[in-house]
Amino acid sequence: MVNDRIRVQKIIGIPDYCPLPDYPNSSSMKLLVWNCRGAGNKVFKRNLRKFISIHKLTILVLIETKVQLSSMGLFFNKLGFTASTHMDPVGKCSGIWMLWDTFKSTVMALDANSQVIHAKIKRDNFSDWILSAVYASPIPRSRDALWENLESVADNMTEPCLVTGDFNDFASQNEKRSFSSAQDHTRTRKFQARLNRCKLMDLGCSGPRLTWTNGRQGLANTLDRAVCNTEWRLQFQKGEVRNLPRTYFDHSPLIVYTEGNLKMNTDGNARGDPGDGGFGGLIRDEKGIWICGFYGKLTKCSCIEAEIWAIYRGLTIAFEKGYKDLIIETDSMDAIDMQKKKVEVISSLRSLVEDSKFLIRRCGYTLQHVLREGNLSADGLAKMGADQDEPLVVMEDAPDGIRSQVVADLIGHSSRRQSPSLP
Repeated sequence: MVNDRIRVQKIIGIPDYCPLPDYPNSSSMKLLVWNCRGAGNKVFKRNLRKFISIHKLTILVLIETKVQLSSMGLFFNKLGFTASTHMDPVGKCSGIWMLWDTFKSTVMALDANSQVIHAKIKRDNFSDWILSAVYASPIPRSRDALWENLESVADNMTEPCLVTGDFNDFASQNEKRSFSSAQDHTRTRKFQARLNRCKLMDLGCSGPRLTWTNGRQGLANTLDRAVCNTEWRLQFQKGEVRNLPRTYFDHSPLIVYTEGNLKMNTDGNARGDPGDGGFGGLIRDEKGIWICGFYGKLTKCSCIEAEIWAIYRGLTIAFEKGYKDLIIETDSMDAIDMQKKKVEVISSLRSLVEDSKFLIRRCGYTLQHVLREGNLSADGLAKMGADQDEPLVVMEDAPDGIRSQVVADLIGHSSRRQSPSLP
C-alpha cells in the first residue's frame, strides 16, 4: 500500500506529505438483474464474465436459472461472488439467485419463495435498505400470490426498498410491440394498481425500452424493470437503471446504480503525423451535465500519442478530484487496445500507458469506445488545446467555443454518422 501511494503521488505530482484525495461518490453500488433463461451454458458464463469485468458489479440477481446453484461449482467464487442466497428451480422451471461480493456489501436474507427473495443490504457507514428480487410467474393465478406477498411486505415497510426483476407484466401499451391490434388495457391497469397499492414507483431506464422478445412474430414487451418506494428514491436520488442490449438471450440485462455514474470523454488532435497538436476532455454527471473540462498543447506528436495523453491527463484530473466509478470514453480503438495489451505499446508511450492502466485499475474506472459522433465535445476541446500554448488548462465552466455542442450532447442532438453516397 505504501508503494501504491507513492506511485499515485508521483503520477499526479503531489508532495509525499500530502494525503491522497477522498472519493465522494464511492457509495455507488451496481446490481445486475438478468433473466438469463439458463445459467449452466458456456454462452451465459462468457457473457457474465464480460459484464462483471466491464461494469464492476456488486450484486448479481439471476432469474430463471433452470439449474441448481450447486451445479456451478466454484464458477462464481472465481469471479469474486463468494456469498449467495437462492431459490433453486423446480425441475428446469424458474429459479432466483442473489449473489454478492462480500468485500463490497453484506446481504442478509429475510424471506424467500419461488417468486421473490427479500434481503437486507448492509454497508458500513450507509443506511440499510431492502432488495426484493422478483421472478413473477407467467401464470396469472400464481402471479396473484406474488403480489399478495409484496403488498403484505409494503404494508409493514419503513425502510428504503427496491423491487426488481422480471414482473411478467407491462404498465402501458407503449411497453408492448405486436402485430396484433388487440389492446390489453385491463392487464395494464391491474399492474399499475398493484404498483400503487405497494407504493412503488418506476425508476425508468436508459437503453433499450423493450426488455423481452420472443424472437419470432415481432412480439416484444417491457417485462423487466426496477421499482422502489419513496424512501429508497430519497436515499438514492441519483439512482438509475440502464438496460443493456440483448445478446444471445431473449431478455435484456438491467444494471441498477444506486448512485449515478460520472463519465469522461477524451480526444486527441494532431495536425500532421507527427505534428503540433493538443488534447482535451470533459467530465459530466449521470444526466450529461458539465462538471469540468480540460485541454492542453502538445508539440511534435502523432495521433495515437495525442489520444494517450488525453486519457492520461483526464485520469490524473479525475483522481485529484476524488472521482470513482468513472466511465472513460475515447473514439480511438488503438488507444484502448494499447491499454488492454492487444497491440504492442510504442516505447515513447510505455510509461504513460502503464500509469494510465494503474490508475484505471486502482480507482475502478472503466475504459470504453465511443463513436466519433458521440465524442464531439471532447474533439472541440482537443482542437482548442492545439490552438493555444498552455500545457494544461482545467475549466470549471464550459468555454464558449464548445458550449453549443455540450448542450447538443445533453439533449441528444449530436450529429449522426452519414453513409457515403453512391455515385
